[in-house]
Formats: sequence, structure tokens, C-alpha cells
Amino acid sequence: MDLESLKKEFSNPASTYRLAPFWFLNHELEDSELTWQINEMNRKGVGGFILHPRHGLITPYLSEEWMNRMDTCIKEADKLRMKAYLYDENNWPSGPVDGELIEKYPDYNMSGCFLSQEWIVQGGKRLKEQIDFVDGLIAIVAVPVGRGKRLEGLPQSAVSLVEFLNDKTLDWTAPAGSKWQVMVFTRKFLKPYGFFGGYLDTLSRQAVAKFIEMTHEKYAERFADYFGGTVDGIFTDEPAMSYNPDPAVPWTPTLPSEFNWRNGYDIIGALPAVFKDAGPVTAQLRCDFHKTTTELYAQAFFKQIYEWCDKRRLNFIGHVACEGEFYCHTRNQGDFFQGAKYMHFGGVDFLTESTWPDVEKPGRLNNLIGPKLASSAAHIYGKPRVMSE
Repeated sequence: MDLESLKKEFSNPASTYRLAPFWFLNHELEDSELTWQINEMNRKGVGGFILHPRHGLITPYLSEEWMNRMDTCIKEADKLRMKAYLYDENNWPSGPVDGELIEKYPDYNMSGCFLSQEWIVQGGKRLKEQIDFVDGLIAIVAVPVGRGKRLEGLPQSAVSLVEFLNDKTLDWTAPAGSKWQVMVFTRKFLKPYGFFGGYLDTLSRQAVAKFIEMTHEKYAERFADYFGGTVDGIFTDEPAMSYNPDPAVPWTPTLPSEFNWRNGYDIIGALPAVFKDAGPVTAQLRCDFHKTTTELYAQAFFKQIYEWCDKRRLNFIGHVACEGEFYCHTRNQGDFFQGAKYMHFGGVDFLTESTWPDVEKPGRLNNLIGPKLASSAAHIYGKPRVMSE
């Protein structure tokens, strides 16, 4: 495009380059009101809108009535040559299908791995304790302990004690000589979070596939003919690989086998170092663990949705939780660019009027980092656009 053409396009851009605000859809939706608001946006130069179900909604989400109202909005946008972007959740974060998915399939609820019990046992001494499985036992591991309670010899030194479990009683005698740290790792499902009774296990391909089936497929049944034209994309909002409280780490049932396959050793060799100091090898073991969870998250959530959208000429757009809050970014996303690879636009949520981070409060917003990450993702992966909520 030459300079004069660029000036002309910039002075009167096509709808795809104009503002497309989050259009909060709440209360009881009526065709006349929806049509009026769309025309008001059009008259003010707005090029499109994101159909965002929001708290206060009375029209049942994803019901036949809801789909009929979306049909009205999309057809009006088509008539006015505007863009209508779908939104993949009622409220946020994206995944639970307004809580219905978690209610119907509780095993697809997000969960975390906790270090729930621990003891120091002298060599030759007997340990007999009741074990609390919480929502599921992951492992019971014994590791030799050196000076300053530092774990020694990982990952090879980790010993599974599950065979010494009778019912829920652990009965084990430590080998003579060394002092041992015994750790119980358990699974705990996420309790009610945000607007829902939990959150989606975003590390699970099966859980995310069910999310696609219950949401994306329902929209495709009605509006596939508009995909790649008037319906230009679907927005995902604040997914994360972990909304578990500190000090839990992400968990999914397939993680042990995936970890072994990707790293060549058993996950019980890494778990103790995720929670405790294991000397110089600590950083490598933690990296192995978090690299594995991040890869599962990127493959299960982003790649699976991206491929579904790409086949249907639908842009997969949106932003993730905590892209700018770098302090908690690694817990929620692991590696921003692993997920950004599988989105059609680089995305960010530029929250509040805050620009400069508060250095005294490392968990606070940092609106300098978030946009830079989104633009860097576009440069690295050749994305055509960058967007901000």
C-alpha cells in the first residue's frame, strides 16, 4: 500500500480496523433495543462489537432465546457492514460455560497439587501416621535430608512410599543412617471461583474439548455461514493454567505420564524440589515441572481452540489473565508466548488508568509490560494485528 492509499484508509478505515467495544449484554434482551443500540454505534463510527454476556443477564445464556437474540445482532451487523465478534463465556474467565460444565463434569474442574503433610524422620526410626487424601492422593515421597534441611540427591534419591500405605495409614521405617524428609502431595479441586463453582482444567485436552463442544459448536450450528465475514472472531477472556491459591502448583491427572515422557524421569523426583530447597539442582527440577505444565496448557487450551477456529475462518482473539502483572504472570501463564503462538491476534487487557507499576507492590498492574508482550508476540509469530480489551 502506497502512502496516499494509507492516508485514505487511515482517514476512513474499514470496519475491521475501527473500534469494536465490549458490548455488555445484560438484563432481558429484546430485538428492538439491540437493533437500536447497534445502529447508534454505527452512526458514531464504531466498526463492530464484541457480544459480551455480563452479570445481570436475564435471558438464559446459550439458550434458544439467547441464540435468537444473537441472530438479530449478527444480521443487523451484516446489513450495516459491521463486525460482530462472539465471546466464549458468560462473564469470565472463559471455560466453565457459565458453571454448567463444572456442574455436569466435576472431574474437569481445575485442581492444584499441594504439599499437605510432612515429617522429618531419623534413620532407623518408624513413622506411622494417618494420611489425609484431600481430593486425591498424588504421591508420598521420602528424600534424604542434609544440612539446613536441604533435600539431597534429587531426582534419583526420591523414594515412593505408597506401598507402605494400608488403608489411609502410612507405616514406614526409615533406612538407617540418613535423616529423611517425608512429604505427602495431594490434589485439591478449586472451590467456587469468580462467578462460577470452580474453573476449567485448562491442562486437560478432554476438558477443553468439552468446553468447545458446549460453546463454540453451538455458535457454529447457527452462525457458521457468517464466519470469516461479519463474524470475524471469538474472544476468550482471562484463561489461566492455575487459579489455585498459593502455594499450590497446577495439576491434571495426565501430568505424571506427560512429565515422564517429556523429561525422562518420574515426577516424584521433581515434586519435592518444587516446594523445598534441593540445592543447585532445584532450578532445573522446577523448570522441568513448570515447562511441562505450560506445554500442556498451551496444547490443550490455546492450540485446540486455535485449530478449531482456524478451520472455520474464525479469528481466535482475546487476552490471558495477568499478562501485565509479571509477579503472578508465571503462576497463571507459565510462558505468555507459548499461548500467544496459538492466537490469531496479539492481545492484552489495558486495565485502569494506571501506567507505571507500583514497585512497592509487585502484584499490582503493570500496563507497560502487557502491551509490550502482545506486540512482541505479533512480531515473533507474524500476527497481522494487536488488540486491547
